[in-house]
Amino acid sequence: MLDVLFIGFISACFTNFFDDIIQEGMILEKYGKFIDNKPIFKPLGGCLICTNVWVAMLMILLFNFVPILFNILAIFGIANTALKFIIKWIDVAKI
Repeated sequence: MLDVLFIGFISACFTNFFDDIIQEGMILEKYGKFIDNKPIFKPLGGCLICTNVWVAMLMILLFNFVPILFNILAIFGIANTALKFIIKWIDVAKI
């Protein structure tokens, strides 16, 4: 049961990271522009909730079959999410 919660958390964190890197000015900006306003691509980055389903499926497979890659992607996702919380906390503390 703990694995389920862990994979769910990692999936959400990595989806958040993926959403960030397809935004303007980021490394996958061209992909983000390519999928923009194309309903067929909603599950592949056009909709955060839709994308999370596929990321979760990928994470389940990686967790079971390629754990080193799962760990690397988990680090990216958690680090990105933690950084967002830190930045938000610093902005709140300034007020």
